[in-house]
Parts: sequence; C-alpha cells; structure tokens
Amino acid sequence: MAKLISFFGSRVEKTIRSWPSSTKEAICHYLDLCAQNINSDERLNARMTDQPYWILLPLWLAERLSPGKRHTFSKRFMDDILWAQYCLFVFIRMQDDLFDRHTQSLPLIYAADGFLLEANRVFLQYFPSASPFWGIYRTSIGETIFAVADADEMHRGLKRNNARLLSQYGKTSSICNVASAAVCLKAGKPGIFSRVTLFSREFMMTGAILDDLIDMQEDVVRGRFNYAASYFLPRNTILSEKKKNLLWIQRNFQDEERFSGLFREMYRHLDLAEKTLSSFMVPSAKEYIRLYRRVLHRKEDFMHWQKTNRILKDE
Repeated sequence: MAKLISFFGSRVEKTIRSWPSSTKEAICHYLDLCAQNINSDERLNARMTDQPYWILLPLWLAERLSPGKRHTFSKRFMDDILWAQYCLFVFIRMQDDLFDRHTQSLPLIYAADGFLLEANRVFLQYFPSASPFWGIYRTSIGETIFAVADADEMHRGLKRNNARLLSQYGKTSSICNVASAAVCLKAGKPGIFSRVTLFSREFMMTGAILDDLIDMQEDVVRGRFNYAASYFLPRNTILSEKKKNLLWIQRNFQDEERFSGLFREMYRHLDLAEKTLSSFMVPSAKEYIRLYRRVLHRKEDFMHWQKTNRILKDE
C-alpha cells in the first residue's frame, strides 16, 4: 500500500488540485494516515507481498496477451487503467472506512465520489459509451457495494450463514477486476475475463478469512461475528451472549483440529485461485502465489505458537 500510494501520488495531486480546500485537506490527511499505518497494521502486514493483486493482475494479463515482443498495450494505456483502478479502490475504501467509523472526516464522502468520477473519465478515453466494458464496469461496482453491505449486515445480525458470508466476501472483489476487464477487451480476448473473476474471488476469500481471524476478538467485543468467529462457535450459539461467546471462541481456538481446519480452508481457496490463474499464468504471477502461500504458512506457524503460549483475552 505504501508503494502504491507513492506511485500514484502525483496523479492524486493533479486530480484534487481543483477540489474544494476542505475536501483536498481531508483526502491528503486520509492518504497520509494510510501510509503511516502500513507498518503497524497487523492485518495489512499479514497479507502484504509487494503490491496488491488487483494492481498486478492487469499487468500479468498484458504480459500474457502480448505475443512475442510485440506490445499490444501502450504504456499510457496501462498507466491510465491502473490509475483508474486505484481510483475505484480509494472510492470503496473511503466509503467502507466512513461506514465503519474508522474515520470521522465527512468531506471524504465527496472525495470518494470524486475518485469514482475520475475513474469514469479515464476509462471513457478508451471505451466509448456503447462498449461492453461499461456493462462490466457497472456490474462490478454494484456487486462490490451490495456485497460489502450484505456482509456487514451478517456480521451485525443474530443469524449465521457462513457459506453465504464467504460468498459475499468473494463478490467484494468485483470492483478490483475492472482494469483487468479493460485489458481483456482491448486485446480482443473477453473470454478470459471469466477466469479472472474466478481467480479474484477465490483469492479474496483466502485473504478475507485471514483478516477475520486476525480481527476476530476485536470484532466479537464490538458485537460483530465475522467468518472466523462464527467458525469457532457451536452451531446453536446465542449470539447476543457476548461473554459466553468469547469463552467458546477461546476454547475452540485452542483446539488444534479446528484451528488447523480454518487454515485448510484458506489453503483450499488459494489452491483454487492458483488453478484458475493457470490460463494466464506468467512467471511473476506464479511467484506472487508462492510468496502469498509462504505468508499463510508463516502466519499459521506464528498463531500456533501464540495460542500455545497464551489464550485470547476476555475483555
């Protein structure tokens, strides 16, 4: 994330130059905090390799779809669509942080919309309004918005449906696929895009389970039952009994088979992601999956050591 913010910094400055001063100040402060927190955020560090997959995926596709040494995609095109993809990421990330009250900066409401408009402007340079690209664009944004909202509702509700929750996690990846769709359509290979979406969903589910495991105790204390918390609770648990639920989670977290089972679920989705990636596999993509698998192994080993040396605190 820190590298990503730095890479796009000049374009952010150019884009917000004419924005109202309060909105500019809010976005600059927000991005500065993102950069400052990158090294202290355990959740982000657990998933960090080099760059987010949704920035690298269009580059992998461009490499795969450029035969020989002939470059199908100009540098300007690639720079622009990656910038537009980043704008979509900032748009949904700001909305999510505002909704979760991770920030109280209300001008970010308008800033988020500004980044969405910037993404529209950039993509319109390459795809006319009648292009099938725009159907993918609208569907991708809509799927992500409503999947995020539905997952949040399930976290806060008193009914559990882990299969549906995990499916919604996968759908949140839709907005991350827009630049990849642009590459596929530009190359005249729209059929590959279905494989891209499958990869993205499986990879997103892998990371979402890991995030939930790291955030599990904090979420339960706040009255939220994410996928990991629900996994460690008995089937007929009364979710409103917070203190009792923390004790159940503590007990089942210590159970080696249940603990390992959650990581097996992560590896299963990562394996599926890697399998779908095979249709556009390039060396850098293969290396990315290898590094991410190593991240998971290290996290599993660390949490195994952690749980054998202490128990989850009951707040």
